[in-house]
This record gives sequence, C-alpha cells and structure tokens, in this order.
Amino acid sequence: VAAKASPHCPLDRQPFIAQEIRPAPVAINNLTSELLVYCPNRSQGCPDHPQRQALETHLTTQCQFAKIKCHHAPCQEITVR
Repeated sequence: VAAKASPHCPLDRQPFIAQEIRPAPVAINNLTSELLVYCPNRSQGCPDHPQRQALETHLTTQCQFAKIKCHHAPCQEITVR
C-alpha cells in the first residue's frame, strides 16, 4: 500500500519498482505480528493496544470507537459501535 503512495525506500529514499517488492520472510512476519499497535481509532478515544495480528478483529468486532453503518434499511446513518 505504501509503495503505491510513494515508490521510494523509506530508509534511503532511493526509487524502486513496486513489482520488485517481495513478501517478508515468515520469521519476520511472525515477529511483527506479535507487536502491540495503537488502535487507528485512538484519536477518537480508543485506549486499546491489540497485537498487530489481532487488529482487524479488534476493529471489526471489538472497538467501541469504530464507525459502523446502521443495520436498518433504508437508514444510512453512520455511528460508533
């Protein structure tokens, strides 16, 4: 995703070709998946720090500050959980 926004290395700012990017090794993925991250809804008040691997679940089912659409048709209201 970041490569689409800026096709430059974040470390040395050298240009690169997005097609040359390869997935991280499994060991690196496993290590980074366990890192604690801030919830993207932190600025709205969410105090949670889930593991990176659990962030999607936190946002879709647990975060009390996530914005969701009303389930009742034809209502288009967006509110926090």
